[in-house]
Amino acid sequence: MQTNQNISCSVNECTHHANSENYCTLQQINVGKCQGSTCSCADTECASFHAK
Repeated sequence: MQTNQNISCSVNECTHHANSENYCTLQQINVGKCQGSTCSCADTECASFHAK
């Protein structure tokens, strides 16, 4: 598992979290919408999330 320092992440519950550092281990992530219309950060999600 290699840390991708281009993707910062503090979601420790994700299987892709770099455990000892606040980074993701994926090469890229998918960002999705939570609602039909997106007006703020709260309306988006990391669609690459997988629970540990």
